[in-house]
Amino acid sequence: MDGTRKSELEVLRSATAGLAAEARERALEFEDAKQLPDDFVAKLKAAGVYRILVDRSQGGLGGSTRDWLDLIIALAEGDGSTGWACAHGAICSALLANVANQAFVAEAMADPDISIAWSNLPRVKSAEFVTGGMQISGEWAFATGCTAATFLGGMFVKPGTEKNETPTRIVALARRGEAKIKRTWDPGGLAATGSHSVVFDDLFIPDQQI
Repeated sequence: MDGTRKSELEVLRSATAGLAAEARERALEFEDAKQLPDDFVAKLKAAGVYRILVDRSQGGLGGSTRDWLDLIIALAEGDGSTGWACAHGAICSALLANVANQAFVAEAMADPDISIAWSNLPRVKSAEFVTGGMQISGEWAFATGCTAATFLGGMFVKPGTEKNETPTRIVALARRGEAKIKRTWDPGGLAATGSHSVVFDDLFIPDQQI
């Protein structure tokens, strides 16, 4: 294992107890805000929480599923919302690294503040392939961590246009600031996961982000 990356993973392990303690102390603040506050998210990102399952060669920490599980258990014991949001964010990053265009992966993971949020609960009004990408209007509910995400969006299935054509399964991601966040998340528990709805309003998504 590369010494620099091993050190980065070890730094996260060392930081976990402190992050969990802060989450515990600020849990009520987090719940009232209906999201993890920006200053705390910055600490999670700096520690590498969202990149733990991404391979070192792709800009991640190269952690194992056991490393991920130990991290999430510790954070969730401090605050359930923190554990849930971090678990989801880390998995989204790992899925991106394994299925997306690798040029896009390299670009996204080069950002030390990388955080990705998507949902598989779509209400897509229109999604058409156009030159260089897709033009999409729709909404995805329960996009955990979207308030902290640098890329956000959702999964959907585009039916075939011809008889017997296989439907196309798609994940489309927009850059932060391009998509809209509809603040719909107001539950009795896990309120701080920030699981609001993400909205694409006739948004162009380039090929590499699909």
